[in-house]
Amino acid sequence: MNKSRGFSLIELVIVIVIIGLLSAVALPRFFDVSEEAKKASIEGVSGSFSSAVIAARAQWEARGRPSDSSGHNQVNYDGVIFLLTKDRPGYPYALQGSNAGVGVPSAQDCAALLQNLLQNGPSGSIHSNAGTDYQVSTYSDGSHQGCRYTQGMRPHHNFTYVPNLGRVKVNLQ
Repeated sequence: MNKSRGFSLIELVIVIVIIGLLSAVALPRFFDVSEEAKKASIEGVSGSFSSAVIAARAQWEARGRPSDSSGHNQVNYDGVIFLLTKDRPGYPYALQGSNAGVGVPSAQDCAALLQNLLQNGPSGSIHSNAGTDYQVSTYSDGSHQGCRYTQGMRPHHNFTYVPNLGRVKVNLQ
């Protein structure tokens, strides 16, 4: 008599129930870890961006606050000419050749700042998120204008940069 050995239906059901319970406990923790990683990522990029803004301003100060022939503040920072604000002097708002008003960057200026202030920084797009790390747009709170960098498809994870104040603020909700 050959008796085949295998799992009974009850044993299979018990294993499936145990796997279901484990996944019910583990999956929410995994999603929490993913969300925290995304928050840490935007905090890191915004911190690097803030440091680069301060470094560009420090270089402008160290070079004696240079300006162009029409009186616009500017600095050569790592081979790129940045235009700097006048109100609270010395914060980058655009690259040389931009048509932006002083301290009022366009979306294109915001994208150029992200790419040129950070060495090997994340990519940014003005029009779509396809193939980019950040969606780039302009920002206004009524009294100040600047740039908003939104991480991927998550509009509640972003940081803003207001050149006239030299302020970088992280927004995580």
